[in-house]
Amino acid sequence: GRSRGRSPPASAGAVGTVDGVLPASLEKSVVVRAPIYSFDGDVVARDAALAKFERIDDVIMGGVSKSKLVAGTSGVASWWGLVRTAGGGFCGQRTRTFQQPLNLSGYDGLVITCALVSDADADRRVWKLSLRLDETRGEVVYQAEFVPPVGDMQAVYVPFSSFQLVRGPIAILGAPSISNTSAIFQIGFTCSKFVIDSKMTQLEDFRNGTFQLDIAEIGAYAERPAVSSQVLIDDAPDAPEALTEAQAKGRQPLLVRAMLLPLLGLVFSEARRRRKRAAQLLRERGASRWQLAYAGWRFKRYLRGRGVLTSLLQSAAEVVGFVALGSLRLTARLLVFPAFRLAARPPARGAAR
Repeated sequence: GRSRGRSPPASAGAVGTVDGVLPASLEKSVVVRAPIYSFDGDVVARDAALAKFERIDDVIMGGVSKSKLVAGTSGVASWWGLVRTAGGGFCGQRTRTFQQPLNLSGYDGLVITCALVSDADADRRVWKLSLRLDETRGEVVYQAEFVPPVGDMQAVYVPFSSFQLVRGPIAILGAPSISNTSAIFQIGFTCSKFVIDSKMTQLEDFRNGTFQLDIAEIGAYAERPAVSSQVLIDDAPDAPEALTEAQAKGRQPLLVRAMLLPLLGLVFSEARRRRKRAAQLLRERGASRWQLAYAGWRFKRYLRGRGVLTSLLQSAAEVVGFVALGSLRLTARLLVFPAFRLAARPPARGAAR
């Protein structure tokens, strides 16, 4: 069956401990918890932690989902998302690649203290934590599913042993489990319609639309034998500084920086994708192509306050651009994308992780 994170019911206890019923495997353990990113403390520290994250939504593969991680109204971080299954079906957040790897070799897994506050349908979405064990920015990462608590903030424990190597949403058969957690380059979390499986498997009765997950903390935990159950707060491992956008681009191969990234920006333009999706919805409701063109012109003319000639020229340019983009996509699929995969391939390593 699917392995999902363990969420112990917990009530507020004394400082440094959390009382309550722990998972069966932890009932006779001291659980040492070490915060990596805290969002419920000092405002300056919270904002600094939020600044280390970036969105990773399905726009990169032609979808129209979106999300953002912001300071919430209840003194924690709020991850707000809109998942649309058309063209993709996931959205997420991840840290920018660390300048130096994060060492979690003394811990047994990740812990995320969170609560789904938008609705009670946590089980109708697939929630995942992600770990990247190298400096590349490809789609091959380790992931594990978890189920956030509904309403009340609680800690969810996700052991490293439950993480699987995936390419996109597909588990790589025969891939080794995580054996070395001393060099972690990225941490992320995702809301998806896809379960972690060896096939492209969608969750039945997936809930499309908006969600809000409040997050107080992301950290690591370790189990220690003990007579009574308790959770102790350990000194936090130093969260590495993340690469700036300029530094991340500077580490990419010249071919990627000079040609492929600008090309991807054209092919997977988020604004163009959203216009295309809006047009699809209007066509499903019976609108003709001329009605769509007229609606687009009126939008530019009246809602954006453009002049008659300017709005006409922009509408005409969009039509020409749409035709040109079709040719560009064909060229990219045949020639450019194979070169991109070759350039982005990481160098061979002497030993497997």
